Formats: sequence, C-alpha cells, structure tokens
Amino acid sequence: MKGKSIHKKVLQAILSISLAFGVVISLAAVSQFYMQRRSIQKANSAYAENLSREVREQLTGLNRQVAENLTAVYGNIVDENFKAVRELAESLAGYTGELYADMAGNGSPAGGGNPVMNGNPATAETPPDDRVGYMPGASRELLAGELSRVSGVREYIKTLAQYSPDNLDVLDIYVVTDSGMCLDGTGKSYEGEYAELRDSEWYVNAKETKAPYWAKAFVGAATGIRKITCGVPFYDKDGVFRGVAAVDLAVEHLYDTALSTRSDQVEHALLLDGNGEMMVNPDNYSLDGTDIAEGVHIRDDGFLSFVKIPETDWTLCMVFRFDMVQKTTESIGGIIEENSRTVGELMNAAISRSILFFVLILAAGCLLVVFASRKLTKGLVDPINRLTKEVAVIGSGDLDHKIEGLHTGDEIGQLADAFNHMTGELKSYIANLAAVTAEKERIGAELTVATQIQASMLPCIFPAFPERKEIDIYATMQPAKEVGGDFYDFFLVDESHLAIVIADVSGKGVPAALFMVIAKTLIKNHAQAGECPADVFTGTNRQLCESNDAGLFVTAWMGILDMETGEFTYVNAGHNPPLIRRKGGGFEYLKSRAGFVLAGMEGMKYRQASMTLEPGDMICLYTDGVTEATDTGNQLYGEERLQNRLNAEKEKTLEEILHGIKADIDVFVKGAPQFDDITMLVLRLRERLEKEEWT
Repeated sequence: MKGKSIHKKVLQAILSISLAFGVVISLAAVSQFYMQRRSIQKANSAYAENLSREVREQLTGLNRQVAENLTAVYGNIVDENFKAVRELAESLAGYTGELYADMAGNGSPAGGGNPVMNGNPATAETPPDDRVGYMPGASRELLAGELSRVSGVREYIKTLAQYSPDNLDVLDIYVVTDSGMCLDGTGKSYEGEYAELRDSEWYVNAKETKAPYWAKAFVGAATGIRKITCGVPFYDKDGVFRGVAAVDLAVEHLYDTALSTRSDQVEHALLLDGNGEMMVNPDNYSLDGTDIAEGVHIRDDGFLSFVKIPETDWTLCMVFRFDMVQKTTESIGGIIEENSRTVGELMNAAISRSILFFVLILAAGCLLVVFASRKLTKGLVDPINRLTKEVAVIGSGDLDHKIEGLHTGDEIGQLADAFNHMTGELKSYIANLAAVTAEKERIGAELTVATQIQASMLPCIFPAFPERKEIDIYATMQPAKEVGGDFYDFFLVDESHLAIVIADVSGKGVPAALFMVIAKTLIKNHAQAGECPADVFTGTNRQLCESNDAGLFVTAWMGILDMETGEFTYVNAGHNPPLIRRKGGGFEYLKSRAGFVLAGMEGMKYRQASMTLEPGDMICLYTDGVTEATDTGNQLYGEERLQNRLNAEKEKTLEEILHGIKADIDVFVKGAPQFDDITMLVLRLRERLEKEEWT
C-alpha cells in the first residue's frame, strides 16, 4: 500500500495545527486582554507610589554614601599634605643630627680645642653670625663654635624642593637648637633677638615625646598668619637632645590646596584637633551639640560627615546642604508620579488598539495559512532532496564539485552556499598551510636579528675603558621578549667626565625597543654637548614629547662623574633609587627626590643633586625588572633582598656581583616566566684622575 508523500503530510500537519492554534489563541487572547487591562491599571498605581517612596529613600542613602566617600577622599588629601610636611621635618632633623655627630657635649669639636668658625678657632671675641636668630639668654660668642658646625643646615634648607624664599608665609622651614639658635634658609640679617621658641608647644612636646609632634594652629606673631607646625627632635651621636627641626604650614594654604570644593552640595569644610577644637573653620560654622564621631550625621541644615586624619589624629568635617538633597528627591518623586499617570493612559489606549488589530490579523491569517502552506511544502521538500544528493558527492572527497541552481533565498539556499564556501576554504587552507608555516619561521628569524641589533647598540665590551685606571664598570641586560625597552649606557663626555645612564621604556616588544633607541640617542647627544644632567633630561623630555603618538614614557636615572674631583652629579626621572657603597661599608639606597618620567608631560624641568665619590666607592643601578621579579606565588624579589644580595657579593668583581644577583633571581622565581626586562649596571671609582694625566 502506497503511503502519503512528504508534501501531503507536511501540508496536512500545517493546516491542522494552524487552525487549532488560531482558535485557542483567539479565545485566550481576548479574555486575557480584558483581565490584564484591569490588573495593570491597579498595579501601575501601586507601583508608582512605592517607586516614589523607594527612590526618595535610595537617594537619601546614596547622598549619605556620597558624602562619606567624598569626605574620605578629601581626608586622604589632607593626610598626604600633613605626611609631606612631617617627612620634610624628619629629613631636616636627620641632616642636622648628622652635623652634631662629631661634636662634644659642649658644642666643641670632639677631641677638645677651640671651636672652629669660618676655618679659624673661635674665641669669646669671635663676632657672631648676624644671619642667625638667637633666643633670649643665648650667648652668641659661646655658640660660635657650635654654629661653625651646624650653619650648613641653612644651605641644606635651600636645596629642599619645598623651600621657596618668596613663599615663606605658606611653608617655612627652620631649625631651633637647644642652645638657643634658630637657623633657616633666608640668609637675611636679623635685628635683635628671636622670641623664645624653645617654649613653643611643638618644641616642648617634640622634646618630651622624642617623636614628631603636631602643634595646634596658632597666629604667627611676626606674620599674623594662622599656621600649623610640625616639630621633629634631633640628637647627637651620644643620643643627647640638640633641638627640633620645624616646618610651619599656613592654614589658609592647606584649605586652598586640600579642602576647597566646587560642589554645590558642599557648604563647609572644617578641621578639628584631637580635643574637638576648631583648627580650620573659614565660615565660622557651629558644631554645637553635634557628635563628632566618625561617620555621617544628619542635622536639620544638612549632612555632616566626619573622618579621622591618621597623621595627626585630627578630624575632618564636611557639611553637605540638606536642602539640595531634598529638592532633588522631591523633584524625582513628582516626575515618577506624573510619568505613571501618563504610562497608564497610554497603556489603556495601546490595549484597545491591540485587541482590534489582533482580531483583524487573525481573520487574515486564516486565509493566508491555507494558501501559504501549499506553497511552502513544495518549496521546502524539493530543495532538501536535491541538496542531499549534492552533499553526498562532496562527501565522497570531490572538493571541486559545486552545488548549482539552489538559489531559494532561504536557509536551504544559504546551506548550499555554505557548502560551496566550505569546499573552497578547505582547498585554500590546505594550500596556505605550508605558506603560513614558512612565514612564521621568517618572522622568528627577523626577531632574532632584531635582538642581536639591539644588543649591539648597548656597550657590551668589558673592560669598557682598559686604558683608564680611575674607573671600573660592568652592565647586563636581559629582555623579557625578543626585544625589550630597557637600556643602559656609559660614555666619556670628555677626558675627565664619565656619564652613566639606565632607563626603562613603558611597554615591551618592538615599539618599546624603537622608543628606547630614540631616548638613548637623545640623552647621549645632549650629554656630549656639555649639558648638566638636569638639562640633559629637560631637553630629552621636550624632544620625546614632540612625536610621542604611541603614548610611551621612560623612567631614567643619569649621573656624570668628575674623575678628577670625585663630584658625582645625578638626576632621577621616576626611576628606582640606586644603591651606593662607601669604601669599607655596605650598600645603602641613595635617598633623593625623583622627578616625573620622560615623555610623560611637556614642559617638565628636572632638578639634579650631587655627592662626592671617594676611591673605593661603588654605585649600582637597576630597573624594576630586578625588584619586581615574581615567583610562582606572585611574591616580589624586592628591594631588601636586592640590598642583602649586593652586600653578600660586595667584595667580588663587578661582573661576579651582577651575575650573582641574576643567579639569585633565577633561584627565587623558581621557573616562573619573566615578565619584565632585567637590567643592571655597577660602577666603582678606583682612584682620582690626576690633572697632568690628561691636560
């Protein structure tokens, strides 16, 4: 018995399903439309009311959180300002304490004898230094010897980046000794005696606590400016208290730089001491009856947010206007209610139109189903049968066979096109596989050549200056990829001056390597033109910024050694601090203020510093690939481990020192991949250059 064809089966199924589905959907849709209409109207009204209330509550909580977060941000800014002042005072105290290190308890040089002033023995007839302030009762003549030892603090203050003689009303830096002197960096002549600063709150408490002390705000007698003072005590080598290094910070400057706001919702910014007394209150805002504990407190006139300043244990308070918050929440609530009414009206109209449209569509659909189903079944079955036969030919391995004539415009036609495309792709893949493999081998070979070229640009012949007995130098560089962004350089500027450079370009690979070449060339050109280190970096930064479309930057450290005098002038552009070893001692980190990175910002000017190297002294430079090498547990190699390794290897040759560090890094990482270039350079001054050797 012959069964029904696929065509008839599909046609019958479509007609039956379509009719049954149409009847059921029609009945269900009409009844559901009317039921939903009533429920939507009721739910919309309740939802609008709840949403309005929840929005008001959420906005109040959000504004509370914003107030807390913003106060925390400004609290961090104030804390960083205070930390900077304290660190400045600690630096000055440390330096002044070093000046007292070789003095006896009476202010005379160790070993006895008369104190020395300006190179001559000081006596009772020695005239005082008029550029020094003296406390009441202090004997200028008896303090002449002490002054001859510590007067250098005035020049040290001038070297501090924060010091400005034209801006002393904002930030004043000075030292008060227990013997009755006051030293600052002005170098001005003073008439009469200073006030008794040894009775000041900051002096007395710093002396008693033996620690940095923040004094309450006070009005300066001479300037009439409200200030906050941080005092740090200093001692001689025997631990005897010698005085206090102090830094005055103008309250108005602190407010302008750290507490001023532009937000319409922030009305006041206040600073309170540990006892809750006002330190900064430009608007005379009253906190009477308010709990000043940390957190956000709500009063009738606004949100009050309190946060502790860790450096001073003082409290920052910010007042946010309550009326602005309320106005916002009420406005949003009104908008929600109005939108709810509008949405309800539009929904009713849309439901009515939908019912009418559905009835018309259903009627038309019943007529179209009968016609379309007959057409559909025939157009569906015939192409499927043909496609099956064509695919069988391709499946037999004939990739040159094409399916022709199946342009149905539907998924079947798309499937036929996909098979044709697939056969073409398979042929192309097989043909190109060998070419791709060859291209990969070519790129690998070119990267190997690039690595060799980069290595050849760095000084790699050691000893570097076999004819020079004054210096010994060695350096290594191991890139993380085939080519890297680290570089080092050393060269003679002239017969008596040696320049050393180490740098790290942001990024890796070929772009970083190309940027490295440019930076290295610019630095060397400027240095060989006779420029000092600060001018070298200033000029290099200007040129790098001119065509830095890739947004790369360079951290760099450079020094120029005068081999005749031992003077070593250096500059730091955001690079890791080097380690220096004095003859007979151990390696210690060289503490200096780092400038901004090269190519990071136009118009940057860099400051240099200097020190004197004695024969036998060594200096070690490195990039962050050394200290930031990580093991499999993501632990860093670190600065402390580097310092300890250097001290363990310090008596070896320079080459052995650097190879020892690299070996220690390899042991530490335990096979973890290298993510950054590892570059190191070490320099030893063996002896001073005698002038007659090169003139």
